[in-house]
Amino acid sequence: MRARGRFRAGLVPALLLAVVAVGCAPLRPAAPVALPEFIADSVGPGDVVGVVLDQASGAPVMTAEVFMQRDTVSAGAVSGSKGSVAHALTDQEGRFALRSVPPGRYILVALKPGYRPRQTPVRVTTRVGTTIVIALSPFPCPNPSLDCP
Repeated sequence: MRARGRFRAGLVPALLLAVVAVGCAPLRPAAPVALPEFIADSVGPGDVVGVVLDQASGAPVMTAEVFMQRDTVSAGAVSGSKGSVAHALTDQEGRFALRSVPPGRYILVALKPGYRPRQTPVRVTTRVGTTIVIALSPFPCPNPSLDCP
């Protein structure tokens, strides 16, 4: 099958480089990370699709909240998807799809209890779709009675 969109091959190394730059270990999954066929074959103009993985193990992170917010001068605190342009939850394989996102610059946010929130700048165009791999860092809660991120 031929993919309708183009995979932006430079995006994954750039994301992993950004993870290393902030002092976290790079993603080292047990098996090579390949975008599922669902992603490679279904990316159209204005679509943002991808997968959310556990940074430590490379395992898919299911039911993570993924949303896009307009990129402004200051993204501010990450509090949830209220006011977002597009929103999705990851499936059992960590996959998500945000369809027909208007062109522009956005901040893609991935949230899941037990993990540090991840913000990634994304540019959506009308020419090609965007594919992305997001690695979330585990965040152990020091006190189970607290509502940890």
